[in-house]
Amino acid sequence: MSRIQLIVDSEYFLRESPHPHLFVQLLSYLSKEHELGVLLVGLDALHSFLELFSASEVFGSLIVHLLPVILQLDKQLVIAANEGTDPEVAALWLLNPLRLAKLYQLRCSANLGTCAEHKQVHKWLLYPTALTSDNYQQLTAICHHLFKHSDNSELNLLSNLLKQPQSIALHSVIRHLSSRCVQDEKLIKQAVLDIINTRNVIVYSNSLKNSYTLNYNKKFREIFWTLLSTQLNIQERQILFAVNTGKSDRMARNLLHSVHSLGELNLIERILLNQWPDKLRLEIDYLRRKFSWIEREGNELIRKYLIRETHQRI
Repeated sequence: MSRIQLIVDSEYFLRESPHPHLFVQLLSYLSKEHELGVLLVGLDALHSFLELFSASEVFGSLIVHLLPVILQLDKQLVIAANEGTDPEVAALWLLNPLRLAKLYQLRCSANLGTCAEHKQVHKWLLYPTALTSDNYQQLTAICHHLFKHSDNSELNLLSNLLKQPQSIALHSVIRHLSSRCVQDEKLIKQAVLDIINTRNVIVYSNSLKNSYTLNYNKKFREIFWTLLSTQLNIQERQILFAVNTGKSDRMARNLLHSVHSLGELNLIERILLNQWPDKLRLEIDYLRRKFSWIEREGNELIRKYLIRETHQRI
């Protein structure tokens, strides 16, 4: 069996099984991997796994435990970016551009120097309106900084930028940074109201995506769902979730699957609709089983595994 197939099969059979720690153990071996094809598949699996546990109590410990893997992935990107590297090797990173975005998130979550947090934030503060949505490296570093270390001057800057007329693309970026990436409730409410007032389900869905960070922003999500329930009347919410409309509920399912914790799921189930359609009820039941497993079993199994590994290293 190839190493790539082993990762793919393990992700399917072990990740959400009675043995998730075995999947963590398998991911740990990537720290010794040098074949780029294997590492890229491993990068996808690692990012997906950390995203699954982003709202859990073991997220920080997983980042620490898997730091050698993140370092190895980061090292391979640096090698690929160096002058003189085989263009075919460098092009492997570009086969799926989102892989670069995932690595940027991982390196910032692990506080690696290559995140270049201070450099990217300084560049932004010099030219606040020079942001573009496809500059994942800069936006990931800025988002990480705002989530961990934002000060009043940066929050005020974002608030003022939200109020100013901007291009649609720039306003979308500012809105994302002001909601998804900060923990200041006043600014989050300002940004979320701006999001909701678009009356655009695609904007709602995009605002909930982990475009620039792996961090779970509990404040943002609570404010988003709460304001969605108060700013939209019951008829608008029924249309949003395709209640008796005869239309596709694909976007409604996308919104539900953007949820990352059991508490968040309980909140939206309670406040958004009085009665959920049967098809969406099935989605909610699936998500409830998933998050219940994470909170009641997955967390504990991984926590015990990480403790054992730490003791063995000592």
